[in-house]
Amino acid sequence: MVVDDKWNHDWALYSGDRFVTMGTLYEISEHTGISLDSLKIYSRKYHKTHFPNGRALIRIEDDKAWQYNYHSF
Repeated sequence: MVVDDKWNHDWALYSGDRFVTMGTLYEISEHTGISLDSLKIYSRKYHKTHFPNGRALIRIEDDKAWQYNYHSF
C-alpha cells in the first residue's frame, strides 16, 4: 500500500493512555504488525470518540509550523 503525502509525517500510537511507539506509518506498521489501513482508522475522530480506550494514532506536529502560526498573530 502506498501512503500519500497527507500521511507522510511522524505519528504516535497509543493504546488507551499507554504510549506504544512513534514514527512514520511504515515504521509503526513494521514495529507493531498493524496494517496501514488500520493505523489510518485509528487516526480518525470517529474512532477516537467511539473507542476512547482503544488505540489512537496522533500526528506529531512540526515545531516550525507551530512557531510560524504563533508568530503570525
